[in-house]
Amino acid sequence: MRLLRLAAVAAASVLALPALAGDIPKTFKSDSSGQLPPGVKASGTVLRSVSWVDDKGDNLAVFSTTSKTRTRKGHDPELTTTIFVDIFQGKNGKLKKQRSVREIVANCEFDLTNEFLPTSVMVTDLDQNGVGELTFAYRSTCRSDVSPATMKLLVLEGPKKYILRGQTRIFPGGKDQEAVGGDYTPDMKGAPQAFLDHADKVWKKFVTE
Repeated sequence: MRLLRLAAVAAASVLALPALAGDIPKTFKSDSSGQLPPGVKASGTVLRSVSWVDDKGDNLAVFSTTSKTRTRKGHDPELTTTIFVDIFQGKNGKLKKQRSVREIVANCEFDLTNEFLPTSVMVTDLDQNGVGELTFAYRSTCRSDVSPATMKLLVLEGPKKYILRGQTRIFPGGKDQEAVGGDYTPDMKGAPQAFLDHADKVWKKFVTE
């Protein structure tokens, strides 16, 4: 299978990726410095960015977050956190935003989770059409008990978006007891079988908390 040419945005670090049936590169370069190319603006505080080159040109995915706290009389502080993925595409260093993905957990008085799973981020060309697919997953919840979090896994290829929606898997009574959660519902109508297989494998890799 032909692999995409992957390039760092700036000072890059190498991040090991899970080996999934040889469908993805074992490593790729990403930037965690927070520095972005001229003209590129993130929706929040930059966590990392990933760039790659395919038949459509130069591609950049920027992962960022915002948070704010509200305090009301007689209540515990309420935290709101939003995570973003902004996708840019262009040629010769001129990048234009193509789409944004956003997830918000609002006004949480308890334990808030709204975070990307860093090693779920990968770039593939599963259908070998010369256009890269960006995969990433995240967990989101506000909980005051032992319960699964909401989990979503996205596969983006140009304007196309495929999603698995479900819950994380937890073991309330310990690893030797019955698990709770872990299932997903696919929203991948029209996706090639390779995308479905890939998403399922990545989900299983990261579903357990």
